Amino acid sequence: MFEGQRWIVISTVIGCMVLWAKEGPGKVRAYALSNVIDHLPWSENTRYLIQFLVFVSVGTFASLVLVGPSTARQAFAAGLGCTAALTRPAKKR
Repeated sequence: MFEGQRWIVISTVIGCMVLWAKEGPGKVRAYALSNVIDHLPWSENTRYLIQFLVFVSVGTFASLVLVGPSTARQAFAAGLGCTAALTRPAKKR
């Protein structure tokens, strides 16, 4: 049912989004990218959205390039795993 390159990309994106939904910016940060985003002169909501989009985009790209999943299940797991590997715990403020 979920076959083809489109479903692999969609599953990877969903895996990244699940990690973000579970942890969010309060618990995980995207290394140096989060620091750059924090200094943008926009509202907190806009910075949150940008960080989410960067987090999912970089995680998806890294998952597809590094793992090269061939099924939707592998892609979902790669999205979770690779994205988690690209993050660090957020410092308590």
